[in-house]
Amino acid sequence: MDETALLFRAWPNKSMIQKSEEARGGKIPKERLTISFRVSAAGEKDKPLVIWRCQRPRCFKGKDLNRLGVSWYANKKAWMTSSIFEEWLANFDKKMRTQARKVLLVLENATCHAHGAHLKNVKLLFLPPNTTSKLQPLDHGVIKCFKMEYRQFALRHVIARMDGCESASELSQKISVGDALDWIKTSWKKIGQEVITKCFVSCGISSREVERQLDLFDESPAEDQLAEISKLAGIEYDPESFQRRIREGLGFGRSSSGVL
Repeated sequence: MDETALLFRAWPNKSMIQKSEEARGGKIPKERLTISFRVSAAGEKDKPLVIWRCQRPRCFKGKDLNRLGVSWYANKKAWMTSSIFEEWLANFDKKMRTQARKVLLVLENATCHAHGAHLKNVKLLFLPPNTTSKLQPLDHGVIKCFKMEYRQFALRHVIARMDGCESASELSQKISVGDALDWIKTSWKKIGQEVITKCFVSCGISSREVERQLDLFDESPAEDQLAEISKLAGIEYDPESFQRRIREGLGFGRSSSGVL
């Protein structure tokens, strides 16, 4: 599991023009959606969790929020918070119980991931500091591919509406949250199983190796689990640092079991 910010109205900051033309400037729109993704070593995808500033923007008038095709949440800064995470996590655990699946959720040790929920089928494994870029498969190309797909939809949308009266940057300002949500869903669908599994392999983790380790996770302490995952990714793991952070109360020791 990993989150990313999507500047959903942002326009490319570079373009090509002829020498006789004059480049038109503009500010990059800063409106952002926070999106959380979950993928498995087998190439499975869970529907995105999307956070915006308000629960029901005007473009959602008459829509059922439970049928948007994403897990929709609101926060005044469009950020992930511990309350949003805890609510989503409880629902995800319930979903895994219904499917009779046990999952190890690997995620960054961020304050917004704090929770007090009693989980039955989901266990959390927090990555050590400065290892997310190496151990998090989503950071090995999944999120990048998603954003490339999204930008293509946004570019096509704007180009199709250019009539010479408004610049591309002005048209991009009119992209609605509803537009962005449609492109988010379609872009996520276009991320194939092969892309996801390759990103796990890039981290040094294969689905077969994960399956071999899952039986051990239920019985092994969190320290052993971190050591195993670090070993799979070829990263040196320092148990003393781990113990020190346990004593500091940063919550590293929450145990885990299945990989998303």
